[in-house]
Amino acid sequence: MQKSSYIFIAILSISISNLSFARVRNFETTRLKSTAGAGVGSLLVNEAVVVNPGSLSFFNTSSIYLQKESMELKNEDTGLAAKNKNFKKQSDNYGVIIADSSGSIKGGLGYIQQKEGPETRKRVSAAASMMLGKNSSLGTIYHYSEDVNFPMDRDVYEEKYHQVTFGVTHVVDTWLSFGIVFVDPFKTHAADSKLLLGTQIVISDIVAIMLDTGANYTEEITTSLLYRAALQVNFIGSLYLRGGIFDDRSLKERGFGYGVGWITPNLVFDLAMKNTKSKSDDPAYNYLKKNNKLSELSFALTYRF
Repeated sequence: MQKSSYIFIAILSISISNLSFARVRNFETTRLKSTAGAGVGSLLVNEAVVVNPGSLSFFNTSSIYLQKESMELKNEDTGLAAKNKNFKKQSDNYGVIIADSSGSIKGGLGYIQQKEGPETRKRVSAAASMMLGKNSSLGTIYHYSEDVNFPMDRDVYEEKYHQVTFGVTHVVDTWLSFGIVFVDPFKTHAADSKLLLGTQIVISDIVAIMLDTGANYTEEITTSLLYRAALQVNFIGSLYLRGGIFDDRSLKERGFGYGVGWITPNLVFDLAMKNTKSKSDDPAYNYLKKNNKLSELSFALTYRF
């Protein structure tokens, strides 16, 4: 092969590896959407396949989780639809999670299918968790993802990749728990690599306060800091009201979520709304223009057995 051919291939490889475009946001369950993503320090089953796998060890149950959500870009027309035929203002996303923490081995499996703007993702996730002493646990999540992206003025870009997440949960008492999560520590996608810290405080078994913070450790903390704060109230009987806010400097986004959950002995119903605004016009962060709003409506059904 001629020297010029090697040079061309090298330049093409560098260009592909440094493509800069928005990617599909990480999947959130309906409950997480209602708390604006907060839940790193909470004790959750279905969410253990998405956020902190450590919490699986504190349950003794099995469940099947089904979710459908609709996304819509609101406010001004960005003109992206005219520039990119694959761009859609409205899309539907789906998620299925099967969790089993009834035996000595605690684990879960998840499959999600997402479309956001011009981008699509299919992801399979597997989680496992084990106790570390009486009050602490360690878990891991493995993700296999297939992304299809349509950057502006570029050909379609398809990518298949693997990622892992490690999570630790520590329960001080029934009213206080903590969580630590290492997202993508091997830097498969440096933009995803984060260290997250979270806590949940329960007051009189009625009010739960969730606080999360973190940053991308491959970037400056001041430019990648994120926080999430949420409140859950046991309104009447098994009816729970939730609401939260978030600000993510790494993604250049901010917003809020709210929702309701109804828990019965075998079924759990969750409904949530989440609104996100972009703080940047740079398409490397988001296909949204500054102050555009992304509205998400999500419904989920969990069967516990």
